[in-house]
Amino acid sequence: MPDHASRNFKLKGLVARNAGVEPEDTVLTKRALKRLGFYEVPDYGLTPWPDGAMFQAIESFQERNRLKVDGVMAPGEETEAWLDKALNGEKRRIKGVFGLGSHVGPGRANRPDDVIATKRALALTGHYPADLARKPNGEADLLLARGISDFQSKHGLREDGLMGPGGETERELERTVQSAQQAQRKKDVSTTDAKNAPERSDGDPRKPDPEAGEEPRFSIPEGGVLRSDGIGDGNFRSKRTHGLHKGVDITANPGQMVPAPIDGVVSRKGIVYGDKDNRGLLSTHIKGTGKWEGFTVKMFYMDNTALKVGAPVKRGAPLGPAQDVRVKHGPKMMPHVHYEVRKDGKLIDPTDLLIGKK
Repeated sequence: MPDHASRNFKLKGLVARNAGVEPEDTVLTKRALKRLGFYEVPDYGLTPWPDGAMFQAIESFQERNRLKVDGVMAPGEETEAWLDKALNGEKRRIKGVFGLGSHVGPGRANRPDDVIATKRALALTGHYPADLARKPNGEADLLLARGISDFQSKHGLREDGLMGPGGETERELERTVQSAQQAQRKKDVSTTDAKNAPERSDGDPRKPDPEAGEEPRFSIPEGGVLRSDGIGDGNFRSKRTHGLHKGVDITANPGQMVPAPIDGVVSRKGIVYGDKDNRGLLSTHIKGTGKWEGFTVKMFYMDNTALKVGAPVKRGAPLGPAQDVRVKHGPKMMPHVHYEVRKDGKLIDPTDLLIGKK
């Protein structure tokens, strides 16, 4: 374990979901992870009590630094030591968000999954043809090398057409992709709102038209869109290794507040798919009331520790922060909330209810 002449980050006791964490350790941990960009202070502020966002931040830090991802820290152990080193400006060679296992570019390993992830990332930044990136192959073609070189040139990086795990090109591409995705989410939301606003009998395009028999829309995380990433997509009935996808995945940044999709009550709380790996990923069931009677919404990957079974919820009111699904499925999957909807007990495609007609 790394030695230190001086320690900026030193815990008094165990930090874990099932431990009685010292308030001083909680504040110390939150401030350190906030400084490093892993912890976003929730709307309720930086409190001396552990919250889901803090443990998600610990897990994100562990994953980024290729440590054991368990959301646990203890005095003298590896995560504490590397957090201390990070605060002192030391960096560890890390695996980038695109999950590159080896170098991409002319004469390199060019693993097919690495090549596909790179093509999609470059397309988002305008350095690879978008039409080819929709269904990319795993071959390292000339367009890929040219795209990497063009990206490097534009961002003032060494122009060699190569990209490797943890290198400056991958890190800069990560930052650029995140900015592009945020901008695209805002654009998609405004475009969808404008496109799905037909003339209404009541003259208000923001509300469902009762005379047309329209269902009111669910409330979703702000800026959320259908998930599409290096692993696949979040569409209803998309193919999965265990069968067909029973719901729809809507993107949400880890820690972003997730609103109640409908009026109802919390009917059940659980762990996603039994969560055999003990990642702390949770499921929440909302049973509709009022105009939403007959609907049942199952949500995955949201911290529900503040909710109680039987508690009423109001559409659009905050339920809890989104969790980081990447702790289970790896860095290629976009963080999201999974929505599985039944009406009168029958599984339905909720796409229109979540984001409007495609």
